[in-house]
Amino acid sequence: MRPYTLSAVALLLGLVAFSAQAAAPATVASPKSSTHTGEDISLPPSSVPPFAAADRNHDGKIEWSEAKALKVPKKIFEHDDFDNNGTLSETEWLFVRLDMTAFTPPTRAKAAATHY
Repeated sequence: MRPYTLSAVALLLGLVAFSAQAAAPATVASPKSSTHTGEDISLPPSSVPPFAAADRNHDGKIEWSEAKALKVPKKIFEHDDFDNNGTLSETEWLFVRLDMTAFTPPTRAKAAATHY
């Protein structure tokens, strides 16, 4: 065989192998097979209600007056207003809710204190 024919065959075999690998579905470990220890790592309830309840006038955004009535600090409101338009979208409101949630997983904090 000619050298360029061998190169073409090798390239073709490589492409076939690559496409077969790319077409294979990705495997995801099931929850039962994960290494999760079973501890509850969910966030505690937020002191700030979900977007639909916070948007009192149902205009699709949270104005400062609505946030202020829910005792959201002005600093957090301005910090999480990512587009600086003076109102919060539903996505921005999620950040406010996270910022207003005190969260320290007790088991991890305890473990961190005992490992050097």
